[in-house]
Amino acid sequence: MPRHCMIITTLPDRATALAAGRALLEARLVACAQIGGPMTSLYLWKDALHAAEEFELRLKTRRSLGPDIEAMLREQHPYELPQITYVPMEGSRDYLEWVDSCLAS
Repeated sequence: MPRHCMIITTLPDRATALAAGRALLEARLVACAQIGGPMTSLYLWKDALHAAEEFELRLKTRRSLGPDIEAMLREQHPYELPQITYVPMEGSRDYLEWVDSCLAS
């Protein structure tokens, strides 16, 4: 399994996504936080179909920091059940070295 990953979550607005990304960067848990959106999400929740505008927050990090990132996201996240997904990340050696150089040990 790759040592690095991208963690993806969705948030209800750009300000919340910015705040979460900044907090994780300041804690040196992620090397990069990318915010995309708005997008429309359609989903089932409590037996009903919902639609919502959301912003995607993509976080570049080492897989070993995942539990700390999850804890911070859950603490700040306004959703009862936030999406927190891990995508294994491979890339150029130079890029992954840069990711490592930005992160807490």
